[in-house]
Amino acid sequence: MRPNPLRSQLPEFVCVKPDTFWRYDIGVDPYIKCEQAGFFSMWLRGYKYVFICEKYFNMTMSPIGPPAKYCVPVIENKFNGRGDLLGDYQKYILVHELVHFYLGRPSLGWNTNPKETYRMNQCVNMDPKNSLKNPMHYQYFLAMVEQNCIDEPDPFAPPFPLSPEALALGNSSDPSVLAVDLS
Repeated sequence: MRPNPLRSQLPEFVCVKPDTFWRYDIGVDPYIKCEQAGFFSMWLRGYKYVFICEKYFNMTMSPIGPPAKYCVPVIENKFNGRGDLLGDYQKYILVHELVHFYLGRPSLGWNTNPKETYRMNQCVNMDPKNSLKNPMHYQYFLAMVEQNCIDEPDPFAPPFPLSPEALALGNSSDPSVLAVDLS
């Protein structure tokens, strides 16, 4: 997957304030999105702006502590724990938004089909074609490499129902292939 070759502009970072909606003609109020749980930043499809929420600045830039402190253990071939302790740091979130920006239209989001996947086990469960379009994969990958995390589930083994045939086809639309609830 390559960056969108038609995108000739660089991203512009905007600190979200209560009046952001009125300053930018974007159709969505970033301030309201920022007030929702889980939003630290956002990129809106088709725009050059990466909106940074106020709570982003309350996060640390990088994990604090020894390597592997926040790695998520794998138990019974599933991540067992919270990926946010591993990946919710300023630099990883910035990479996430830049993946959205540079991939452009092909990147998965909250309004695409399939939707962007955020939980670690759901990321493992996603077919390879859509994995390349899912910014969380890049966010978790960077976090795991930088923090020396070495445990990972095997997507070819239970509970992940990805057969080699499904992987070869990149078939994520067949509900029988991805029907396991891994939340």
